[in-house]
Amino acid sequence: MKMQNLFASSLKRVIENAELNNADFWGCIADMLYASVASYFMYEANENEIRLELNENLYALKAEDAKNVTEMQKQLLSSSWNLMYKYHLPDEYRLVQKAMDDFYRAVEEPDEAPRKLRKLCSYEKDFKVYPPC
Repeated sequence: MKMQNLFASSLKRVIENAELNNADFWGCIADMLYASVASYFMYEANENEIRLELNENLYALKAEDAKNVTEMQKQLLSSSWNLMYKYHLPDEYRLVQKAMDDFYRAVEEPDEAPRKLRKLCSYEKDFKVYPPC
């Protein structure tokens, strides 16, 4: 919408200038064509700039999410091991990084239900002692 307004105001200026300067018909058409082309290229440049900024922001969000997940995993593994030793729990309660990584990879896969469900079910043995939330 902003670019449409910019284009409209640019054409309006061309027409006003043509009226003030008593320009000929073809000169006015040439000015309008120039304004149209300039507006189009300005739109393209702005669109590319916005896309780049969006990609940078999305990358920053993904990096922050990855950092948060890693920190939560560290805390979870540390707490799990501390509780195991404190209460002398059997090995079936032990969480390991590989099992968690496999689980997260399965969760992040596209939602192709049968394949994703098979993968998640295959990790059930690693997490069977932990009830769902």
